[in-house]
Amino acid sequence: MEDPDGRYPWARGDKDGYKKAFRYFVTRCRELAPKARFVWSPKGHRNLAGYYPGDDVVDVVGIPVWGLQKMDVDYWGRERRFSEALNEKYQRVAGFGKPVMIAELGVSGSADYRRAWYKEILDQRTYRQAFPLLTAVVFFNDREPYKWPLGYGAPDWRLDKEALKALAGRQTKEAAELTD
Repeated sequence: MEDPDGRYPWARGDKDGYKKAFRYFVTRCRELAPKARFVWSPKGHRNLAGYYPGDDVVDVVGIPVWGLQKMDVDYWGRERRFSEALNEKYQRVAGFGKPVMIAELGVSGSADYRRAWYKEILDQRTYRQAFPLLTAVVFFNDREPYKWPLGYGAPDWRLDKEALKALAGRQTKEAAELTD
C-alpha cells in the first residue's frame, strides 16, 4: 500500500482511502467471523505509518523480508544477514506494539548465502532478544511472479531443502548437547 512504484494496483498513494477500505473489510469480516484475527502487512517503507488503519482493526503486523544476494552486494556493498534485513523494517513497526510476523520471507543467491540466512532464521536464540515481538515466519517458497525493479529479474525464492535439513539436524544435535 505504501509503495509508489506502480508495481501493485492497490498502492495508489491514497492513505485515507486505504485505511477506510481496510477498516471496512475487517468490520464486515468480524460480523461473520468474530474470532478471526487480522494482519496488516505493509511493504516496510519509511512512510508505512501513514497507512496504519488503527489498533482496533489490526491484530498482527506483517512485514516482508527478502535476502537477494546480488541486490545486497549492489546496494550495500556486501552481503547482508537476515537480522540486518529484518531490523530495518522491524524497527518501523515495533512501535505499534502488536505481534510481528514475517509475512513473506525469501532468500535467493548462492548456496552459502542461503545457508547463512537459514542458519540465522532457524536459531531463534540469535534474534529473540533483538526482536521480541516477532512471533511467526512465513516462507515464500516459489519463484517470484513479478520482475523486480532495477534489472534483478524474477528471483527464485524456493527453499533449499537439503541445506534446511542439514541445519535442522545440526540444531537438533546442538540442543541435545545442551540438555545433556
